[in-house]
Amino acid sequence: MKRIILDNQVKTRVNGFTLIEIMVSIVVISIGLLGLSKLQLTSLRYNQDAYQRSIATQLAYDIGNRMRANKSAVLSGAYNLPTATRVSSCLSTSACTPAQMASNDVYEWLSRSSPTSVANQLPNSSATICIDSTPEDGVPGTHACDGLGSQYAIKIWWSNDDGATNFRFVTSIQV
Repeated sequence: MKRIILDNQVKTRVNGFTLIEIMVSIVVISIGLLGLSKLQLTSLRYNQDAYQRSIATQLAYDIGNRMRANKSAVLSGAYNLPTATRVSSCLSTSACTPAQMASNDVYEWLSRSSPTSVANQLPNSSATICIDSTPEDGVPGTHACDGLGSQYAIKIWWSNDDGATNFRFVTSIQV
């Protein structure tokens, strides 16, 4: 019996992925996941900014409604206060003049002792209520109230938690 050995070339076919292909796919997936996490962080930041803006709007309408309820104090200029003091007689239903109620309203709106105040609701905040003919001006340290005209300006400033972005909300009430 003769054996014939032929020199056959054996072609091997590789099945599966190589290590380089796997590493490239891991890098591509990692970059995609980093992009998704950045998108999530950005949306959370914008959501927080929108939430704080809605709080500022609610605070402005809160003091605006207090002013509408105390029309005689508004007409006499009693809400045009840079600072205010608490009037304990206004905590009951009687023995409180409109001017005292205005002072108490402004105190509760600005003071840290009230849980619903501007200082407790917004981070790094400052606010004022004043008569101002140009309500869109001013900065947190200098409110730029000129005392002219018949409009009360409600101005609220705050910055986000890291202090990187400053925000302002202004609304006016015609007397």
